[in-house]
Amino acid sequence: MKLIANFGTLLEGLDIPQKYQYLSKLGFKLVEIPNPYDLDAETHVELGKKFNLKHVLINAPMGTNKGILINGSSEEIDESITKAVKYAKILGVKKVHVMAGITGNRSETMIRSDDADEAVYVNNLALANNILAKNGIQCLIEPINKYTIPGYFLNSYCQAIRIIEKIGSDNIKILYDLFHAQQIQGQLIEFAKKNANLIGHLQGAQVSDRGPFINSGEIDFKYVIPALERINKEWMIGAECVLNFDDQTLRNELFNWFENGSSDVIPSFMEKWLQHCQLQF
Repeated sequence: MKLIANFGTLLEGLDIPQKYQYLSKLGFKLVEIPNPYDLDAETHVELGKKFNLKHVLINAPMGTNKGILINGSSEEIDESITKAVKYAKILGVKKVHVMAGITGNRSETMIRSDDADEAVYVNNLALANNILAKNGIQCLIEPINKYTIPGYFLNSYCQAIRIIEKIGSDNIKILYDLFHAQQIQGQLIEFAKKNANLIGHLQGAQVSDRGPFINSGEIDFKYVIPALERINKEWMIGAECVLNFDDQTLRNELFNWFENGSSDVIPSFMEKWLQHCQLQF
């Protein structure tokens, strides 16, 4: 299974051009960018070509509330998805994640029942999906656990499946993030087996430190990654994890290696990561 670099979490604190440079040096060939909109799409294309990185996935602009589908107007949704389509076409991306949004912290006029919230979400997701589908782009939705983003509307897989069935479009798929799935329901492989046709993309990080797959934690990635690949050989997984090290010495090794390539620690770390989970770039 191929490992994809996630711009949102890996190498936090670096600017976008630096991330292209350093992720390429770490060996990555594929990238997903949750928020590409700080730079114009053409600049992303130039940086991707310069550092031999291919774009796989982006998020639609999410507004100020972790997503637009539960709180946005039809005009806001149209604007967000149209912008995402523009970037996706220029970057050659065929998958766009559309975030749901948070139901808390709303004005009294926006407070609705759970059923009413779901009706709004279904209607707005259908609008977003229609635009994406017409442009040949897959629409991804991601359940997010209540600990990481309290109040996030889409917070279970039963809910996601029910909503996809209500809309009835084969273009809407689940972004199956193992970090969230473990905290929502567990049963990582069993769910993937039963719902492989509904899964459009994989992401992951260790629970609970959101570290690389090689870190110790609740998820046995050495077992999980090969098991997922046996279900679908075409799946790739985004490393939406924090590339953190246990001490300052290793952090210094990372940046020293970026600057002069003199460290053996970092290449060894990446090699162990790939071998541990039977991954490739």
